[in-house]
Amino acid sequence: MDAPILVDEPPIRPRILVAGLPDMGNVAGIAVEHLVKKLEMKVFAALKGSWPPFVYHKGGRVFYRRSAFRFYKSERHLQLVVFTGDYQPHEADALYALAESVAYFTKRLGVERFITVGAAHRGPSSLDRVFYASTDDETAKEAEDAGAIALSDEGYITGFNGLLLGIG
Repeated sequence: MDAPILVDEPPIRPRILVAGLPDMGNVAGIAVEHLVKKLEMKVFAALKGSWPPFVYHKGGRVFYRRSAFRFYKSERHLQLVVFTGDYQPHEADALYALAESVAYFTKRLGVERFITVGAAHRGPSSLDRVFYASTDDETAKEAEDAGAIALSDEGYITGFNGLLLGIG
């Protein structure tokens, strides 16, 4: 995958990356887009996507749109970088390439903590709850102090939103 293209000055020493690509019900996409709007974040870098693998035609005219992945920064929340995009690749090679590119780029910026958001199969009684899985005790305590509940069973965090945690 190509390196991200800077379209604005990157933030100075961000510490936290919040990332999410569209998943089940687009939960991650909606959550990240809400964060971007609420914090009035602006794009500072982008990656070209490889979707859709077709062009659209109507009335003999061809229309081309190539997807993108975007990195956002906030003027008020300088330690935060947000990453999202139009879709989530399904092929393993593309997912690994994207997660590695995002991890490498943001670590070069100074990011030390990776947070991903996404949907989880939990049943109707969990509709108003936030669950977490963590790579360390400190982060687990912070999540619990904020009211999140540990994923107590075994399972997988699939796709980009899981891979980034492992690679990061």
